[in-house]
Amino acid sequence: MLSAMYGLFQGAFIGFGILQRSGRNRGGARQASSGDAKEEEEEEKKNKLTPGTEQVTAPIMAALAPLLARMAKTIDAQNWSDNGGNPLGMMLAGLDNITEAARDVNVNADGLVVFADAVRKAAADGHADSDFSVTSQYLLQ
Repeated sequence: MLSAMYGLFQGAFIGFGILQRSGRNRGGARQASSGDAKEEEEEEKKNKLTPGTEQVTAPIMAALAPLLARMAKTIDAQNWSDNGGNPLGMMLAGLDNITEAARDVNVNADGLVVFADAVRKAAADGHADSDFSVTSQYLLQ
């Protein structure tokens, strides 16, 4: 199941890239410095990945890990009706927001786009209110 690990890493790297680039203005250049060393130090802290990763992202990923077993059971049963309050259509909107944010700051999210396209196909086939796990069927060739 190394693919799950690499998918996690890919998502993290895309997110890191978005966060790193979000500290830049729309033109891609760093904001002009005021010359105040303390202000620059505070601004630099805002652009660090570690605090948010340790305090928010890693705990969320740990909390989501048990969902893998639930998704496997859903796929085995081929029953997509219980979306757990997270319909596929809502997840697609989130994926679209992430890929747009990545494009806006010049972060390559092509791998995520491939996944979003599979989700989009599932939604177009009438699964917008289904469990997210139905996406697995749209990745099969």
